[in-house]
Amino acid sequence: MKQTKMLVVIAMALLFSLPMLHAQSISHTVRANVPFQFTVAGRTLGPGEYLITTDREKVVTFKGIDNEEFTVALSNAINSLDPVSPKLVFHRNGDSYSLAQVWMGYSDVGREFYAPSKKTVKISRSKPDQVVMAIGVK
Repeated sequence: MKQTKMLVVIAMALLFSLPMLHAQSISHTVRANVPFQFTVAGRTLGPGEYLITTDREKVVTFKGIDNEEFTVALSNAINSLDPVSPKLVFHRNGDSYSLAQVWMGYSDVGREFYAPSKKTVKISRSKPDQVVMAIGVK
C-alpha cells in the first residue's frame, strides 16, 4: 500500500514538472544577414550571416555562419502591444551600429540589450538613428 502511494506521488510530481521543464527548454532561432559591422554586449561583430538564438530567459547567442564570430549577450524582455515579425533594431551613430533589440518573430515579446557602461559611451549631442532590419526565422 505504501509503495502504491509513493508511486502515485512520484508520478504526480513528474506530471506537474513536465510543463516547467518544457518551458525552460524552448529555443528560438532566427537567421540574419547583417551587411555592416556592429556591436552587441561590448563585442564588435563583422558583417555577415548570423544565427541568433534565445534559449534562456536573458541569454541571446550570435553565431556567424560565414565567419567564425560568436558571442553571448544578456538582455531584458520588452513587450509590444501586437505580435512583431522577426527583426533587428540597431542604433546608428555616424558609421557605428549597435544592436539594441532582437524580435524573434510573431510574438509580443522581444529582447533588449543592456546599454554599455557610461564609461565606454562616447558623448554625442545628436540622438542616434534607428535602423530596423527584417530577418528570417530559421
